[in-house]
Amino acid sequence: MKRGTLCSGGLKGVTYRIIGGDGREYGPSNLDELREWIVDGRVAPSTRVWESDDGQWLPAAQRPELRWDLPVPTAPPPLLPFAAAMPAPIPLRVAAFLFDIVAVGLAVWLVSLPWEARLVELYKAAFEPVGSPDLGAMMRYYTLAMGIHIPISLAYHVGFNTAMQATPGKLLVGLRVVREDGSRLDFPRALLRFVAEPLSLGTGYLVALFTPSGQALHDIVARTLVVRVPPPASS
Repeated sequence: MKRGTLCSGGLKGVTYRIIGGDGREYGPSNLDELREWIVDGRVAPSTRVWESDDGQWLPAAQRPELRWDLPVPTAPPPLLPFAAAMPAPIPLRVAAFLFDIVAVGLAVWLVSLPWEARLVELYKAAFEPVGSPDLGAMMRYYTLAMGIHIPISLAYHVGFNTAMQATPGKLLVGLRVVREDGSRLDFPRALLRFVAEPLSLGTGYLVALFTPSGQALHDIVARTLVVRVPPPASS
């Protein structure tokens, strides 16, 4: 079939029709008008375009004369790690929680060995006397005990959640701690989650039973999720 001749307005004598988004046919138009429709958003790469020179309905992206006028399709954003993961089952969270308590307790005991005699002395002075407790000894005992326990617990939870996205207990049962959008947990977010965790002591953990994403109270505050790692695809 004979092609039209090239001129300043495109292919002379060639006209176009399109099928709009409403399913209706529009045209005829020349190439310059069709390009204006592209600028106006009326023609997308998938829009069906008819050309009088070949008499075919083709997607606009298959028309060479429109290739450089059409918008470049944008790739969908990549799926963030664990964005499609399922909320962690409660039994697995409990198992991980118990393991971490034992692990932190063992670390605290090892670090406390040089101060064991002093801790025993303060404990006896604070809690064993008959009558009113020794508040001074009690404060000294808790200051020393918490001065050992809190830094170890912070290093354990914040360190592992930042570096591994999970504590050792969660790693063992296939869980991860992530942001609500599925992205990695950074140090500030892991620290916020650790600071907020006392809010969940008691009934705060029960909130996880009633939230669709299984978030406990401290997860809601820190905007984090505990998710189960999808099993690897079988080959």
